[in-house]
Amino acid sequence: MSGTSQKLSTRQTSASEPFPASPSFRHFPVEHQLAFSLPSPAPQVIGIALNRSSGDFTDADRDLLAVLRGPLITARERATAREQARRALTAVADSTLADLTDRELRVLQLVALGRTNSAIAHVLDVSPRTVAKHLQHIYRKLGVSSRAAAVYCASALPSSSP
Repeated sequence: MSGTSQKLSTRQTSASEPFPASPSFRHFPVEHQLAFSLPSPAPQVIGIALNRSSGDFTDADRDLLAVLRGPLITARERATAREQARRALTAVADSTLADLTDRELRVLQLVALGRTNSAIAHVLDVSPRTVAKHLQHIYRKLGVSSRAAAVYCASALPSSSP
């Protein structure tokens, strides 16, 4: 698959069956397929295939997927960044993070996921003011002055997790 979408004919689809080993896909008739890929690290291939049992995909369908590809790439990049931040925050190997309480680590994890003070307060069942106080303690312990700096500081620390 290339970076652009491809329409596959019935013959191409049946010859290349995208999911031949998957029993869950064997029962779905596939007459037409529209497929595209997203950028990914070397050994990994991220492909998205849309199947129809009748009625071929139109050029308008293909154009729509071309428009949606950009936001899908952005969403994947953001998800990857959040996962990296989560991994960094779950490793308490560094003494700087070890100074944070369990509650402060949880607040920092939620900040790394982009949550607001109100959203964090709702998750932790505390007031937004309590969340702000936790953030003050986190900033002081990490030697930073903002949410972004705290997340960056925590993600830049050596991590023992993969």
